[in-house]
Amino acid sequence: MQRISTSTAVATRPAASTGGTPGYFTDGNAATGLPGTVVDDDFLNGIQEVIANPIEATGQILNAQDDAQLTAAIRKLALTARYDAAFAKKVGGYSIGAIVADPTTTGVYWVSTRDNNLTAPGASGAAWQSLFAGYYTGVQSDVRYQPAGDYATNTSLKSESLRAQQAETANATAAAQASSAAAAANTNANGRVAKAGDAMTGPLSSSIAPNLTANAWNYSPAFRSYTNSRAGFRSFSQDQVNVSGTAGGVFVYDWNGVDQQYWWFLSDGSINQSSKGQVAWQSQLPLPVGMKCQPFYVTIPQGTSAGINDSPYIATLPQAFSTFSYATGGDNGTTVFTVSASPQDNARVKIWVSSGAHQSGALSGPVVVTILAFGYY
Repeated sequence: MQRISTSTAVATRPAASTGGTPGYFTDGNAATGLPGTVVDDDFLNGIQEVIANPIEATGQILNAQDDAQLTAAIRKLALTARYDAAFAKKVGGYSIGAIVADPTTTGVYWVSTRDNNLTAPGASGAAWQSLFAGYYTGVQSDVRYQPAGDYATNTSLKSESLRAQQAETANATAAAQASSAAAAANTNANGRVAKAGDAMTGPLSSSIAPNLTANAWNYSPAFRSYTNSRAGFRSFSQDQVNVSGTAGGVFVYDWNGVDQQYWWFLSDGSINQSSKGQVAWQSQLPLPVGMKCQPFYVTIPQGTSAGINDSPYIATLPQAFSTFSYATGGDNGTTVFTVSASPQDNARVKIWVSSGAHQSGALSGPVVVTILAFGYY
């Protein structure tokens, strides 16, 4: 594709005519005196720029010897391409819901949250959000859904339980002293809390003289509430000297005096649990709120023409969306095909497959592809 380059071409596009009424071409009619439609420079320049603009918007240089430039531009614009500031400026900004790849980090995708979006993904105040916001990562999923087991015998749990028991033993004398001091203070009837209904003013505090040896653990005296000899619950503070991230509060549930479950509330805001692992916050989850992903396999039969120069193969989603936003795919077979996919409607997906040896025409054998479809129910 190239702009007109004859000897009579001009370097600057003439101003468009504002006269006339839009209509359609005619060959004319000699019998009625109706003249044929005159093709003017406005019309031809319009057709030329409509073709040239998408080619140049995708970074291509117009080439009179290449008739496939418009096809290449359409395919590039249909795929999930990297964010391109020049392209955004060319088209007046990305539309709301547009999905782009991160311009620098492979595997990171962004969704535009407004129309005419000229901001850069990842920048402060940018109108983009992560495509996977709201979903677990692989590591988080492994921790959250770990297999059931006898975690009471887990090495780390036993170690934490032993440390807590040792702390309680070491703090017994300090606790007794604190209890004695409290009893002496309560000889004043106005300050005594001795039975149900008594009110206490001010905080109830207990502490120890910490061991400041490097890597030593310190545990505060625990407060325990229990139902006679059955269910008990206690809380205390902990920290390990010179080790960051270890300071926090600990809750322990016990039954008949035997520790059953631990919760650690750490200084960085994280919460860990002895049998369930680390709590995941909504801000750590990867898809937009409400968006769902349907992963499934599709077998494109032998003899199907679904190359990049062919019509797409149409497959039905396992479950229809109310809004089908985006689709992508990959080859599962031994022959590596490039797989492209996009929504056909809210219940179906369009699929193209191609390789260096196969750009179009009937497939020599079946091709199994994986499709990831994203949308809202």
